[in-house]
Formats: sequence, C-alpha cells, structure tokens
Amino acid sequence: MGCSIGEKWKKLGRRLSIAEESLNEIEHATGNELSEKGYQVLRQWKQQYGPAATYKVLCDALEHKLVKRKDLAVKFCYINGN
Repeated sequence: MGCSIGEKWKKLGRRLSIAEESLNEIEHATGNELSEKGYQVLRQWKQQYGPAATYKVLCDALEHKLVKRKDLAVKFCYINGN
C-alpha cells in the first residue's frame, strides 16, 4: 500500500500519530521516492504502536477528510467490501 498513498503520505502519517520529527526524517531519507515514503510511514507506525496498529486505525486514517483515500481503505482494510 505504501506505493498507493502517493503524495498523501505525510497527511496519513499525521493521522496515524507519527511524530513530525519522524516524518521529517522519512522525508529526508527517502528523497523523491513517494512509494518509499508511504512504506516507511506504515513501518514506523507499526513499530511505534505494535498491537495497537490495527486495520481499524489505518482505515480511519485513510478515510480522514485530510487524507481522502477511502479507495485504499476499502482495498486494504475492509473485509468483503464492508
């Protein structure tokens, strides 16, 4: 999914409560590679929150009005489209 989030990676990271400092580190470490930025945000989130990093939290973040990626929420978080 990291490659699908594109330029919304930072907004998603904020919705997942990733610290701004961590987002800046990801930005500097990955250059212009949007897919890598998305991947690193998800990786950081999973490492930081462990078992609390659930599909429900991810779904809510993707559907947030600032991220607006319900399409990805449906694709990766819903079971049988629900």
